[in-house]
Amino acid sequence: MFAVPRYVIKDGRVLVEDGHIREDVSGRTFYVTPAYDPDIEGEIRKYFDAYYTVEFENYPVQLEHYLPLHEAVACEI
Repeated sequence: MFAVPRYVIKDGRVLVEDGHIREDVSGRTFYVTPAYDPDIEGEIRKYFDAYYTVEFENYPVQLEHYLPLHEAVACEI
């Protein structure tokens, strides 16, 4: 069913019918923002320097640029 769905219905609209896309829609992306101790970043930075090819500063993203329809959800610890 996941390889070629017969129908995909979202919000009452048929998006896929008989395996063919009828309509393309963008949905929201939900994410969490858990609390953390910022002092850990120094330790994490050491691992980036030693094992990653991407700089630590390049990991944060601008939500508005990459996720135009984003919504934070509750994160309780």
